[in-house]
Amino acid sequence: MMKNIVPSLVSISLLGFFTLLFLLSNRIGELSYLALVTLSLFIGLVIYFRKNLSEVDLKNMKLIFQKTQRVKKEVDQVALHLAKIIANLSAYSSGSWLNRKGLNDQIEGLLSALSVGNLEKRQILDLPRTVEKMMKGKDTLTPAEKKKIDDMFSLEEKQQ
Repeated sequence: MMKNIVPSLVSISLLGFFTLLFLLSNRIGELSYLALVTLSLFIGLVIYFRKNLSEVDLKNMKLIFQKTQRVKKEVDQVALHLAKIIANLSAYSSGSWLNRKGLNDQIEGLLSALSVGNLEKRQILDLPRTVEKMMKGKDTLTPAEKKKIDDMFSLEEKQQ
């Protein structure tokens, strides 16, 4: 019970102090008073949610809650998994070279938005970009890339 009263008391005390300064002093204008009232409410909220906060950024005026961080990580993991599936489907999809390149570029943009490292991004997009390159001109493929394409179109089942 006492935990819930402390943030309210702090906010009310600050609000009272700022109101007295506003009423008794000509140094604080209306806009400054409004900013101070907002600050007192913000401080009350920070005190109330202090155990659930992982970051308080006053410069950018944002509060990051720990639960929000966990949910973001979970969403990023699901999105990364979906990006991998889409990349695999992209390698086997039909269509023009331009459509394939556009899809691969969108997958790369999604991976960049998920803050995936360049090495992992290259690994995920390796086969789709190789197929894209093959469609542009098979003569430009390296022997390793030709082997990947041959393995991809092979009818033999691989043992795991």
